[in-house]
Amino acid sequence: CHYAWPVDRLIHLYKYQGRLDLVPIFTDLMLQLPKPAVQAIVPAPLSQRRLKQRGFNQSLVLAKQLSIQWHIPIWQPLQRRHTVAQQHLTRTERLSNLQQAFYVNHAQCRVIPRKVVVIDDVFTTGSTLSMIQAQLLDLGVQHVEHRVIAKAEL
Repeated sequence: CHYAWPVDRLIHLYKYQGRLDLVPIFTDLMLQLPKPAVQAIVPAPLSQRRLKQRGFNQSLVLAKQLSIQWHIPIWQPLQRRHTVAQQHLTRTERLSNLQQAFYVNHAQCRVIPRKVVVIDDVFTTGSTLSMIQAQLLDLGVQHVEHRVIAKAEL
């Protein structure tokens, strides 16, 4: 789905105004894609500060719904340090901002799935998903897919 009106507005309402009633719409959009052949769903992590501000991790909420529909467990091997919001940064600034943003939650890494799908809300430049993928590959994951609600046209 393209990150354009009305989808961009709906995602904004979901993330910043806590409109959890929109989750079924987003889940249905994501379920239109083929079910991934993976052993785990990895929601994009949110920093503790952002989690406290929003009250929920939008990617985890979506991942939980997809987990139910796909019968695939959620795996959260990564945590995120607080960084400047990505929303208004250029691609170069986003990459720099994310260099040390993610770190491993070793308690979740006793068993490493071979194939995973990362769930996030918006694909803008791909910076977040690239950094997450790099961390997952470093952990020993062999194949990383991703699913998002919408993709921005740059």
